[in-house]
Amino acid sequence: MAKSLEPHIYEQLLSFYLQMNDELLKGSDFGDVVTSLISDFWNYRSSVTIFEEDKFIGIYDNVNLKKIYSNEYIDKDVKNEYIFDHKNSFNFSNCADASSKILYLEDIISFVDYEQTEFYNKFFKERNIFYEAIILLDSSLSALSLYKSREDENFTEEERLLITFIGQITRQGYQIHKKIGKMNQDIKLLKDTRNIFPLGNILVNEKREIIDYNTTAVEFCKAITGEVNTDRIISSFISTLEDSTNFMMSAEQKISYYILGYKIEINILINKNIYENFEKNYLIIISRQTAKKDASAFMSQYGITNREKEIIDCAARGLKAQEIAEELCISVYTVKVHIKNIFSKLEVNNQKAMIARYNEFLR
Repeated sequence: MAKSLEPHIYEQLLSFYLQMNDELLKGSDFGDVVTSLISDFWNYRSSVTIFEEDKFIGIYDNVNLKKIYSNEYIDKDVKNEYIFDHKNSFNFSNCADASSKILYLEDIISFVDYEQTEFYNKFFKERNIFYEAIILLDSSLSALSLYKSREDENFTEEERLLITFIGQITRQGYQIHKKIGKMNQDIKLLKDTRNIFPLGNILVNEKREIIDYNTTAVEFCKAITGEVNTDRIISSFISTLEDSTNFMMSAEQKISYYILGYKIEINILINKNIYENFEKNYLIIISRQTAKKDASAFMSQYGITNREKEIIDCAARGLKAQEIAEELCISVYTVKVHIKNIFSKLEVNNQKAMIARYNEFLR
């Protein structure tokens, strides 16, 4: 294989890399972008075949294969059969060995045998395609194929070095494409469901910058802050939260606050963006607490311990002292001592009143 390329080829590779990433970040489809750019830069006919979990998903090409290259004929392509039979031999964890993820037609089948296959005669022969370089994109065996005709002859040493670089770039692009696709699916799911439930959602970053929020959040924040200016409602709520609580963005666990009949939860989200950097965001969830108060607030108000709360829950289910003792693996005497302490804290003198006081608080 050639050791180096002409300087202008490296410039083409850089331009290819930059243009591909730019289009992918705009949301363009990977297959359409790559096949189009490869045609523009090097005039190769090409196709991108996408597999997920060994299932054929789709094909993108500039040789008019899409209409006929379907599930019906995927298993008749001897190249696909070879790749799937040898998939365990392709090591995608070794990034340094890029050339091992590129196959050429002669690596798979002899030219004489290939000419006899139904796939070649039915699809490629009439399109004047013969030689093929297959760039494996990931362990799912999705692939980018570059084609040459018989007249153009097989890939030269210089071309094979070029294809090695194209392979490195397109694999990176394919990973970006998949991550963006997953992010877009998550965003769509959030947008489709975020107004179904009566929860206000606000997404902010470490700088308190507001990234996203839903209409329920606007309604709740308006009630909490009394703000009438729609443009300032969410930012006013964030300021109110900081002023009225010990609200801290640096916390590493979920935090709950209670303000004016609303429960506010702050959830820390650590996401990897497409460039593998960590970014910390915070999802603030606002829910009404007027219809049902939080049990932890009941415990806090009356000084109820976790064990005492367990006993109240058991009693509310109709369990007797002996049954409570068996469920909690403690003695009946201990249960009775706890119940006596609960009576004192709630200022009641029987279990019926104890349960009523508990339920009254939660209503």
